Amino acid sequence: MKDGKIFELINKYYDNETSSEEENYLFSMLANDDEAKKYFKGFLFLKNEKNNLDIEPTLELDEKVFNKITDKKHSSIFISSFNSKAAYITTTLSIVLLFLVLLFYNEKESYKEEFINASRSNFKQERIIEALYRSLPSAVVESTRDSEVIVSPL
Repeated sequence: MKDGKIFELINKYYDNETSSEEENYLFSMLANDDEAKKYFKGFLFLKNEKNNLDIEPTLELDEKVFNKITDKKHSSIFISSFNSKAAYITTTLSIVLLFLVLLFYNEKESYKEEFINASRSNFKQERIIEALYRSLPSAVVESTRDSEVIVSPL
């Protein structure tokens, strides 16, 4: 069984958290799955070795373990990454680069707005010039041999 349910059942079995139905299901699955059987035997070996040890955990040991766990919970990943100089430098450079990217993005947006406004103004001026050109009366241009140019309206 590759979905991991059998491994969860093995863990629950050794923690004495399984019901009789789950135990029956576990042992029927162990008969068919070699990998799970190996995992089960590994847990059995660990349990037997633990029982063979004559060391009884003390209250002081429990307190040390719990204190270490709570200390690690409260320490931030961001703060703990500043332990080395390289991490500090790379984080600082990342923040500076982020600031520069945001600055250049804002500048790009302002130039984009200015370009759009200039394009609109250029388009309006082009329309006005075209309207003025069409409003002028047509003219006839004549020239003589002595380089005189005569412009007369129609």
